[in-house]
Amino acid sequence: MGADKIILIDLDGVLANFNKAIADAFNKDYNEIEDNWTPGNWSIAQQLNLSEGEIWARVNKIESFWEDIELYPYAKKLVKYLKSKYEVNVCTSPSSNPACATGKMKWLLKHKFGFGRNIIITPQKHLMAGPNRILIDDMDKNCDKFKAHGGEPLLFHQVWNSGGKFDGDRLEYIKSVL
Repeated sequence: MGADKIILIDLDGVLANFNKAIADAFNKDYNEIEDNWTPGNWSIAQQLNLSEGEIWARVNKIESFWEDIELYPYAKKLVKYLKSKYEVNVCTSPSSNPACATGKMKWLLKHKFGFGRNIIITPQKHLMAGPNRILIDDMDKNCDKFKAHGGEPLLFHQVWNSGGKFDGDRLEYIKSVL
């Protein structure tokens, strides 16, 4: 892969610790949840024994939920490396609440990644697929659909996806597969 490649990087589960923010919203210990996560089960609601409706009702009541999600410790170095080698765009899915898109934009500005307006907000990430396009995402379904539409997916290993828990250096891993 070279400089002609375009990277589309997800926010939640890749750069931003969405599941920890959900756990915090319910006053639950995220480390304990992650340690006991059912491998391959994507749903944080199931891990908390809640319905999806209960999760989204709580999230939608927290005005600054999206802009206050914790940054993963490796995120800045990862983005800096990717931007030094490739064209990089954020490609993130919104919730049904319009405040989500605004909150994600505020989150990106707050953490000073320097993406400018190179931000794609859509649940249909596969529409961005094509030759020389790489999607870095934590959701198996997004990666599968991206590949089926001619893109190159890179599943970002997490306990909730088929990649499983990853204890190594995330930046070195990304370097090795790109």
